[in-house]
Amino acid sequence: MKKLLALVLCIVFVCTLSVVAFADESPKSDQKFNVVVRQGTTVNGTPATGAPVVINDGDTVTIKPDGSQSGFSGWDIKKRNPDGSMDEAVEGVDYELVEGTTTGSEQIKIRPKTDLQFEPSYNGLHTDPTDAAGATGTKYKIIKGANATWKQGSGKDLLIASDAPFEKFASVEVDGKTIAASNYTAVSGSTEVTLKASYLETLALGAHSFQITSNDGSAHTKFTVVDKNGNSTSPKTGVNYILYVVMILTAAAVCFGAVKVYSK
Repeated sequence: MKKLLALVLCIVFVCTLSVVAFADESPKSDQKFNVVVRQGTTVNGTPATGAPVVINDGDTVTIKPDGSQSGFSGWDIKKRNPDGSMDEAVEGVDYELVEGTTTGSEQIKIRPKTDLQFEPSYNGLHTDPTDAAGATGTKYKIIKGANATWKQGSGKDLLIASDAPFEKFASVEVDGKTIAASNYTAVSGSTEVTLKASYLETLALGAHSFQITSNDGSAHTKFTVVDKNGNSTSPKTGVNYILYVVMILTAAAVCFGAVKVYSK
């Protein structure tokens, strides 16, 4: 009876240890995402029609701009919320950039984590590529701090400037939303905006869109927040299978010894 009890307890112990060891190994999700890309590009080698392209969870979507679209300067990527509204998508949170850069004119490869919509950018203005000439407003440029990188814990502010006249300055947007004036300072030269370190510390790791809005136009760029080690995404914890196997074998050996003791 003691031998049987010891054997049962050992089996329960080893099974419990196995469940705990592999509890973080969730099965691959069958979730799907809708990716909308305006006309004038190819998506996975097929000309975009503006209709959603369904992407399986974990898969990538390859987007290539049409070279005939003059003035194309990158992508403004938005995530579509369940209520139909859209916010600026954040790299590392809403998608992973596998290949290329969203501020360039070459092919990019994206792994979506939510529903996404890609808005073409022409010299900093976001518009439909079928009507690039119809963009309104002055096409101001970023003359300082374009595509900057800011490190958490550095205590440093971040300076970004546009060539717009300072007297036309209106507001600052980060990730598609106007931020409070208390989070930055703005001075002439032409328009210099300095994001405060205290504000930058509140942002997630990864790329963030940035816009200086003037009364008659705007200037766009992106900046990236990295951790103290220079990582723009949170480190992923892998499964240490060897350690788990050793733990289970050790537990099994202990149980075997216990069975022998109780069987005497």
